[in-house]
Amino acid sequence: MNSMSEYVKTKNQFNKRTMESQKGLKFACILNKNGRVSEIFHEDNFDIDEKSKEMLFMETVLQANMGKDFDGDLGKLQCNVTERANGLKYISTPLPSNKIVFAVMDKQKDHNVFVKKIMCIQKYLDVSKTLE
Repeated sequence: MNSMSEYVKTKNQFNKRTMESQKGLKFACILNKNGRVSEIFHEDNFDIDEKSKEMLFMETVLQANMGKDFDGDLGKLQCNVTERANGLKYISTPLPSNKIVFAVMDKQKDHNVFVKKIMCIQKYLDVSKTLE
């Protein structure tokens, strides 16, 4: 890659294509370490009020951070999945940069496929950075 702008453009196109191909995905974003949304990749029928969304995001970050405390004994945390009676699952996948991919998808869809896609994105981005 010749420049940072090319890297960012490629990253955004790759992420968008990957997210759009995930069946049953309602919402996908990246949360920063404070539980704030830094980037939304996909949004489709994820309708909860802003205050509840803010609390959900902060709880997600807290859960992921607490899970890291056990990485040495239990292995690195790959994802957290919460299923609710509303027919949705809430998936969080920590990234090395102290950020978290947070997603909402239909309960009957396989979240493992989504988590593997996130891991592929991370590997792709790591490789792209080394090519700069």
